[in-house]
Amino acid sequence: MNRIIKTLLAVTALVLAGTASATLIVSGAGNGVCTTNQYTSTCTLVNITPHSAWQTNNPFGNGAVWVSSLDSGIGGITIPSSNTTPYMTITEMFWGNAFSLDIWADDTASVYVDGLLVISENLSQGTCAIGSIGCEPNENGSVSGSWGVNAWHTVRIDVYQTGGSVAGALYSGSYNVPVSGSLALLGLGLVGLMISRKKKA
Repeated sequence: MNRIIKTLLAVTALVLAGTASATLIVSGAGNGVCTTNQYTSTCTLVNITPHSAWQTNNPFGNGAVWVSSLDSGIGGITIPSSNTTPYMTITEMFWGNAFSLDIWADDTASVYVDGLLVISENLSQGTCAIGSIGCEPNENGSVSGSWGVNAWHTVRIDVYQTGGSVAGALYSGSYNVPVSGSLALLGLGLVGLMISRKKKA
């Protein structure tokens, strides 16, 4: 009987070692690293009032909200137009082995993962791109990645304003960090300690 219990406890500890914890990556005031003027000036993301045509805040129930480097939402300032230069860049960094992220932007955005371009800016329309990446529902860009080991990774979002009006970005996702194998060893050690104490009793 004791051998069965020991085996079950050991298997449970090893299974727990293989599970991963998911941590959110969501847009919000103060989240991410914000830069302007082609990465030369720092900024702090602020929540903005989205346009009524945009994807609503909190698209997947993770608390993500529309943000910008300035109050450039409804009732705020107007961002100058440019088809060549992003008006802001948002960089999210995480330690893990997998992630997924959905992104909306007004008017559009390009997305880089670890420095590699994975989605180009969509300059198909002057006011909010048609399709990926745009600002309306179902115009989100989706990116994901997985790696064999935990490491530092970056997701960079370059946001463009091509229509000279309200502007912002919305993103929602998560990254995974597998539970360390050392936790399994700790679990096995505790199990062994409990069993030895029972034997002594």
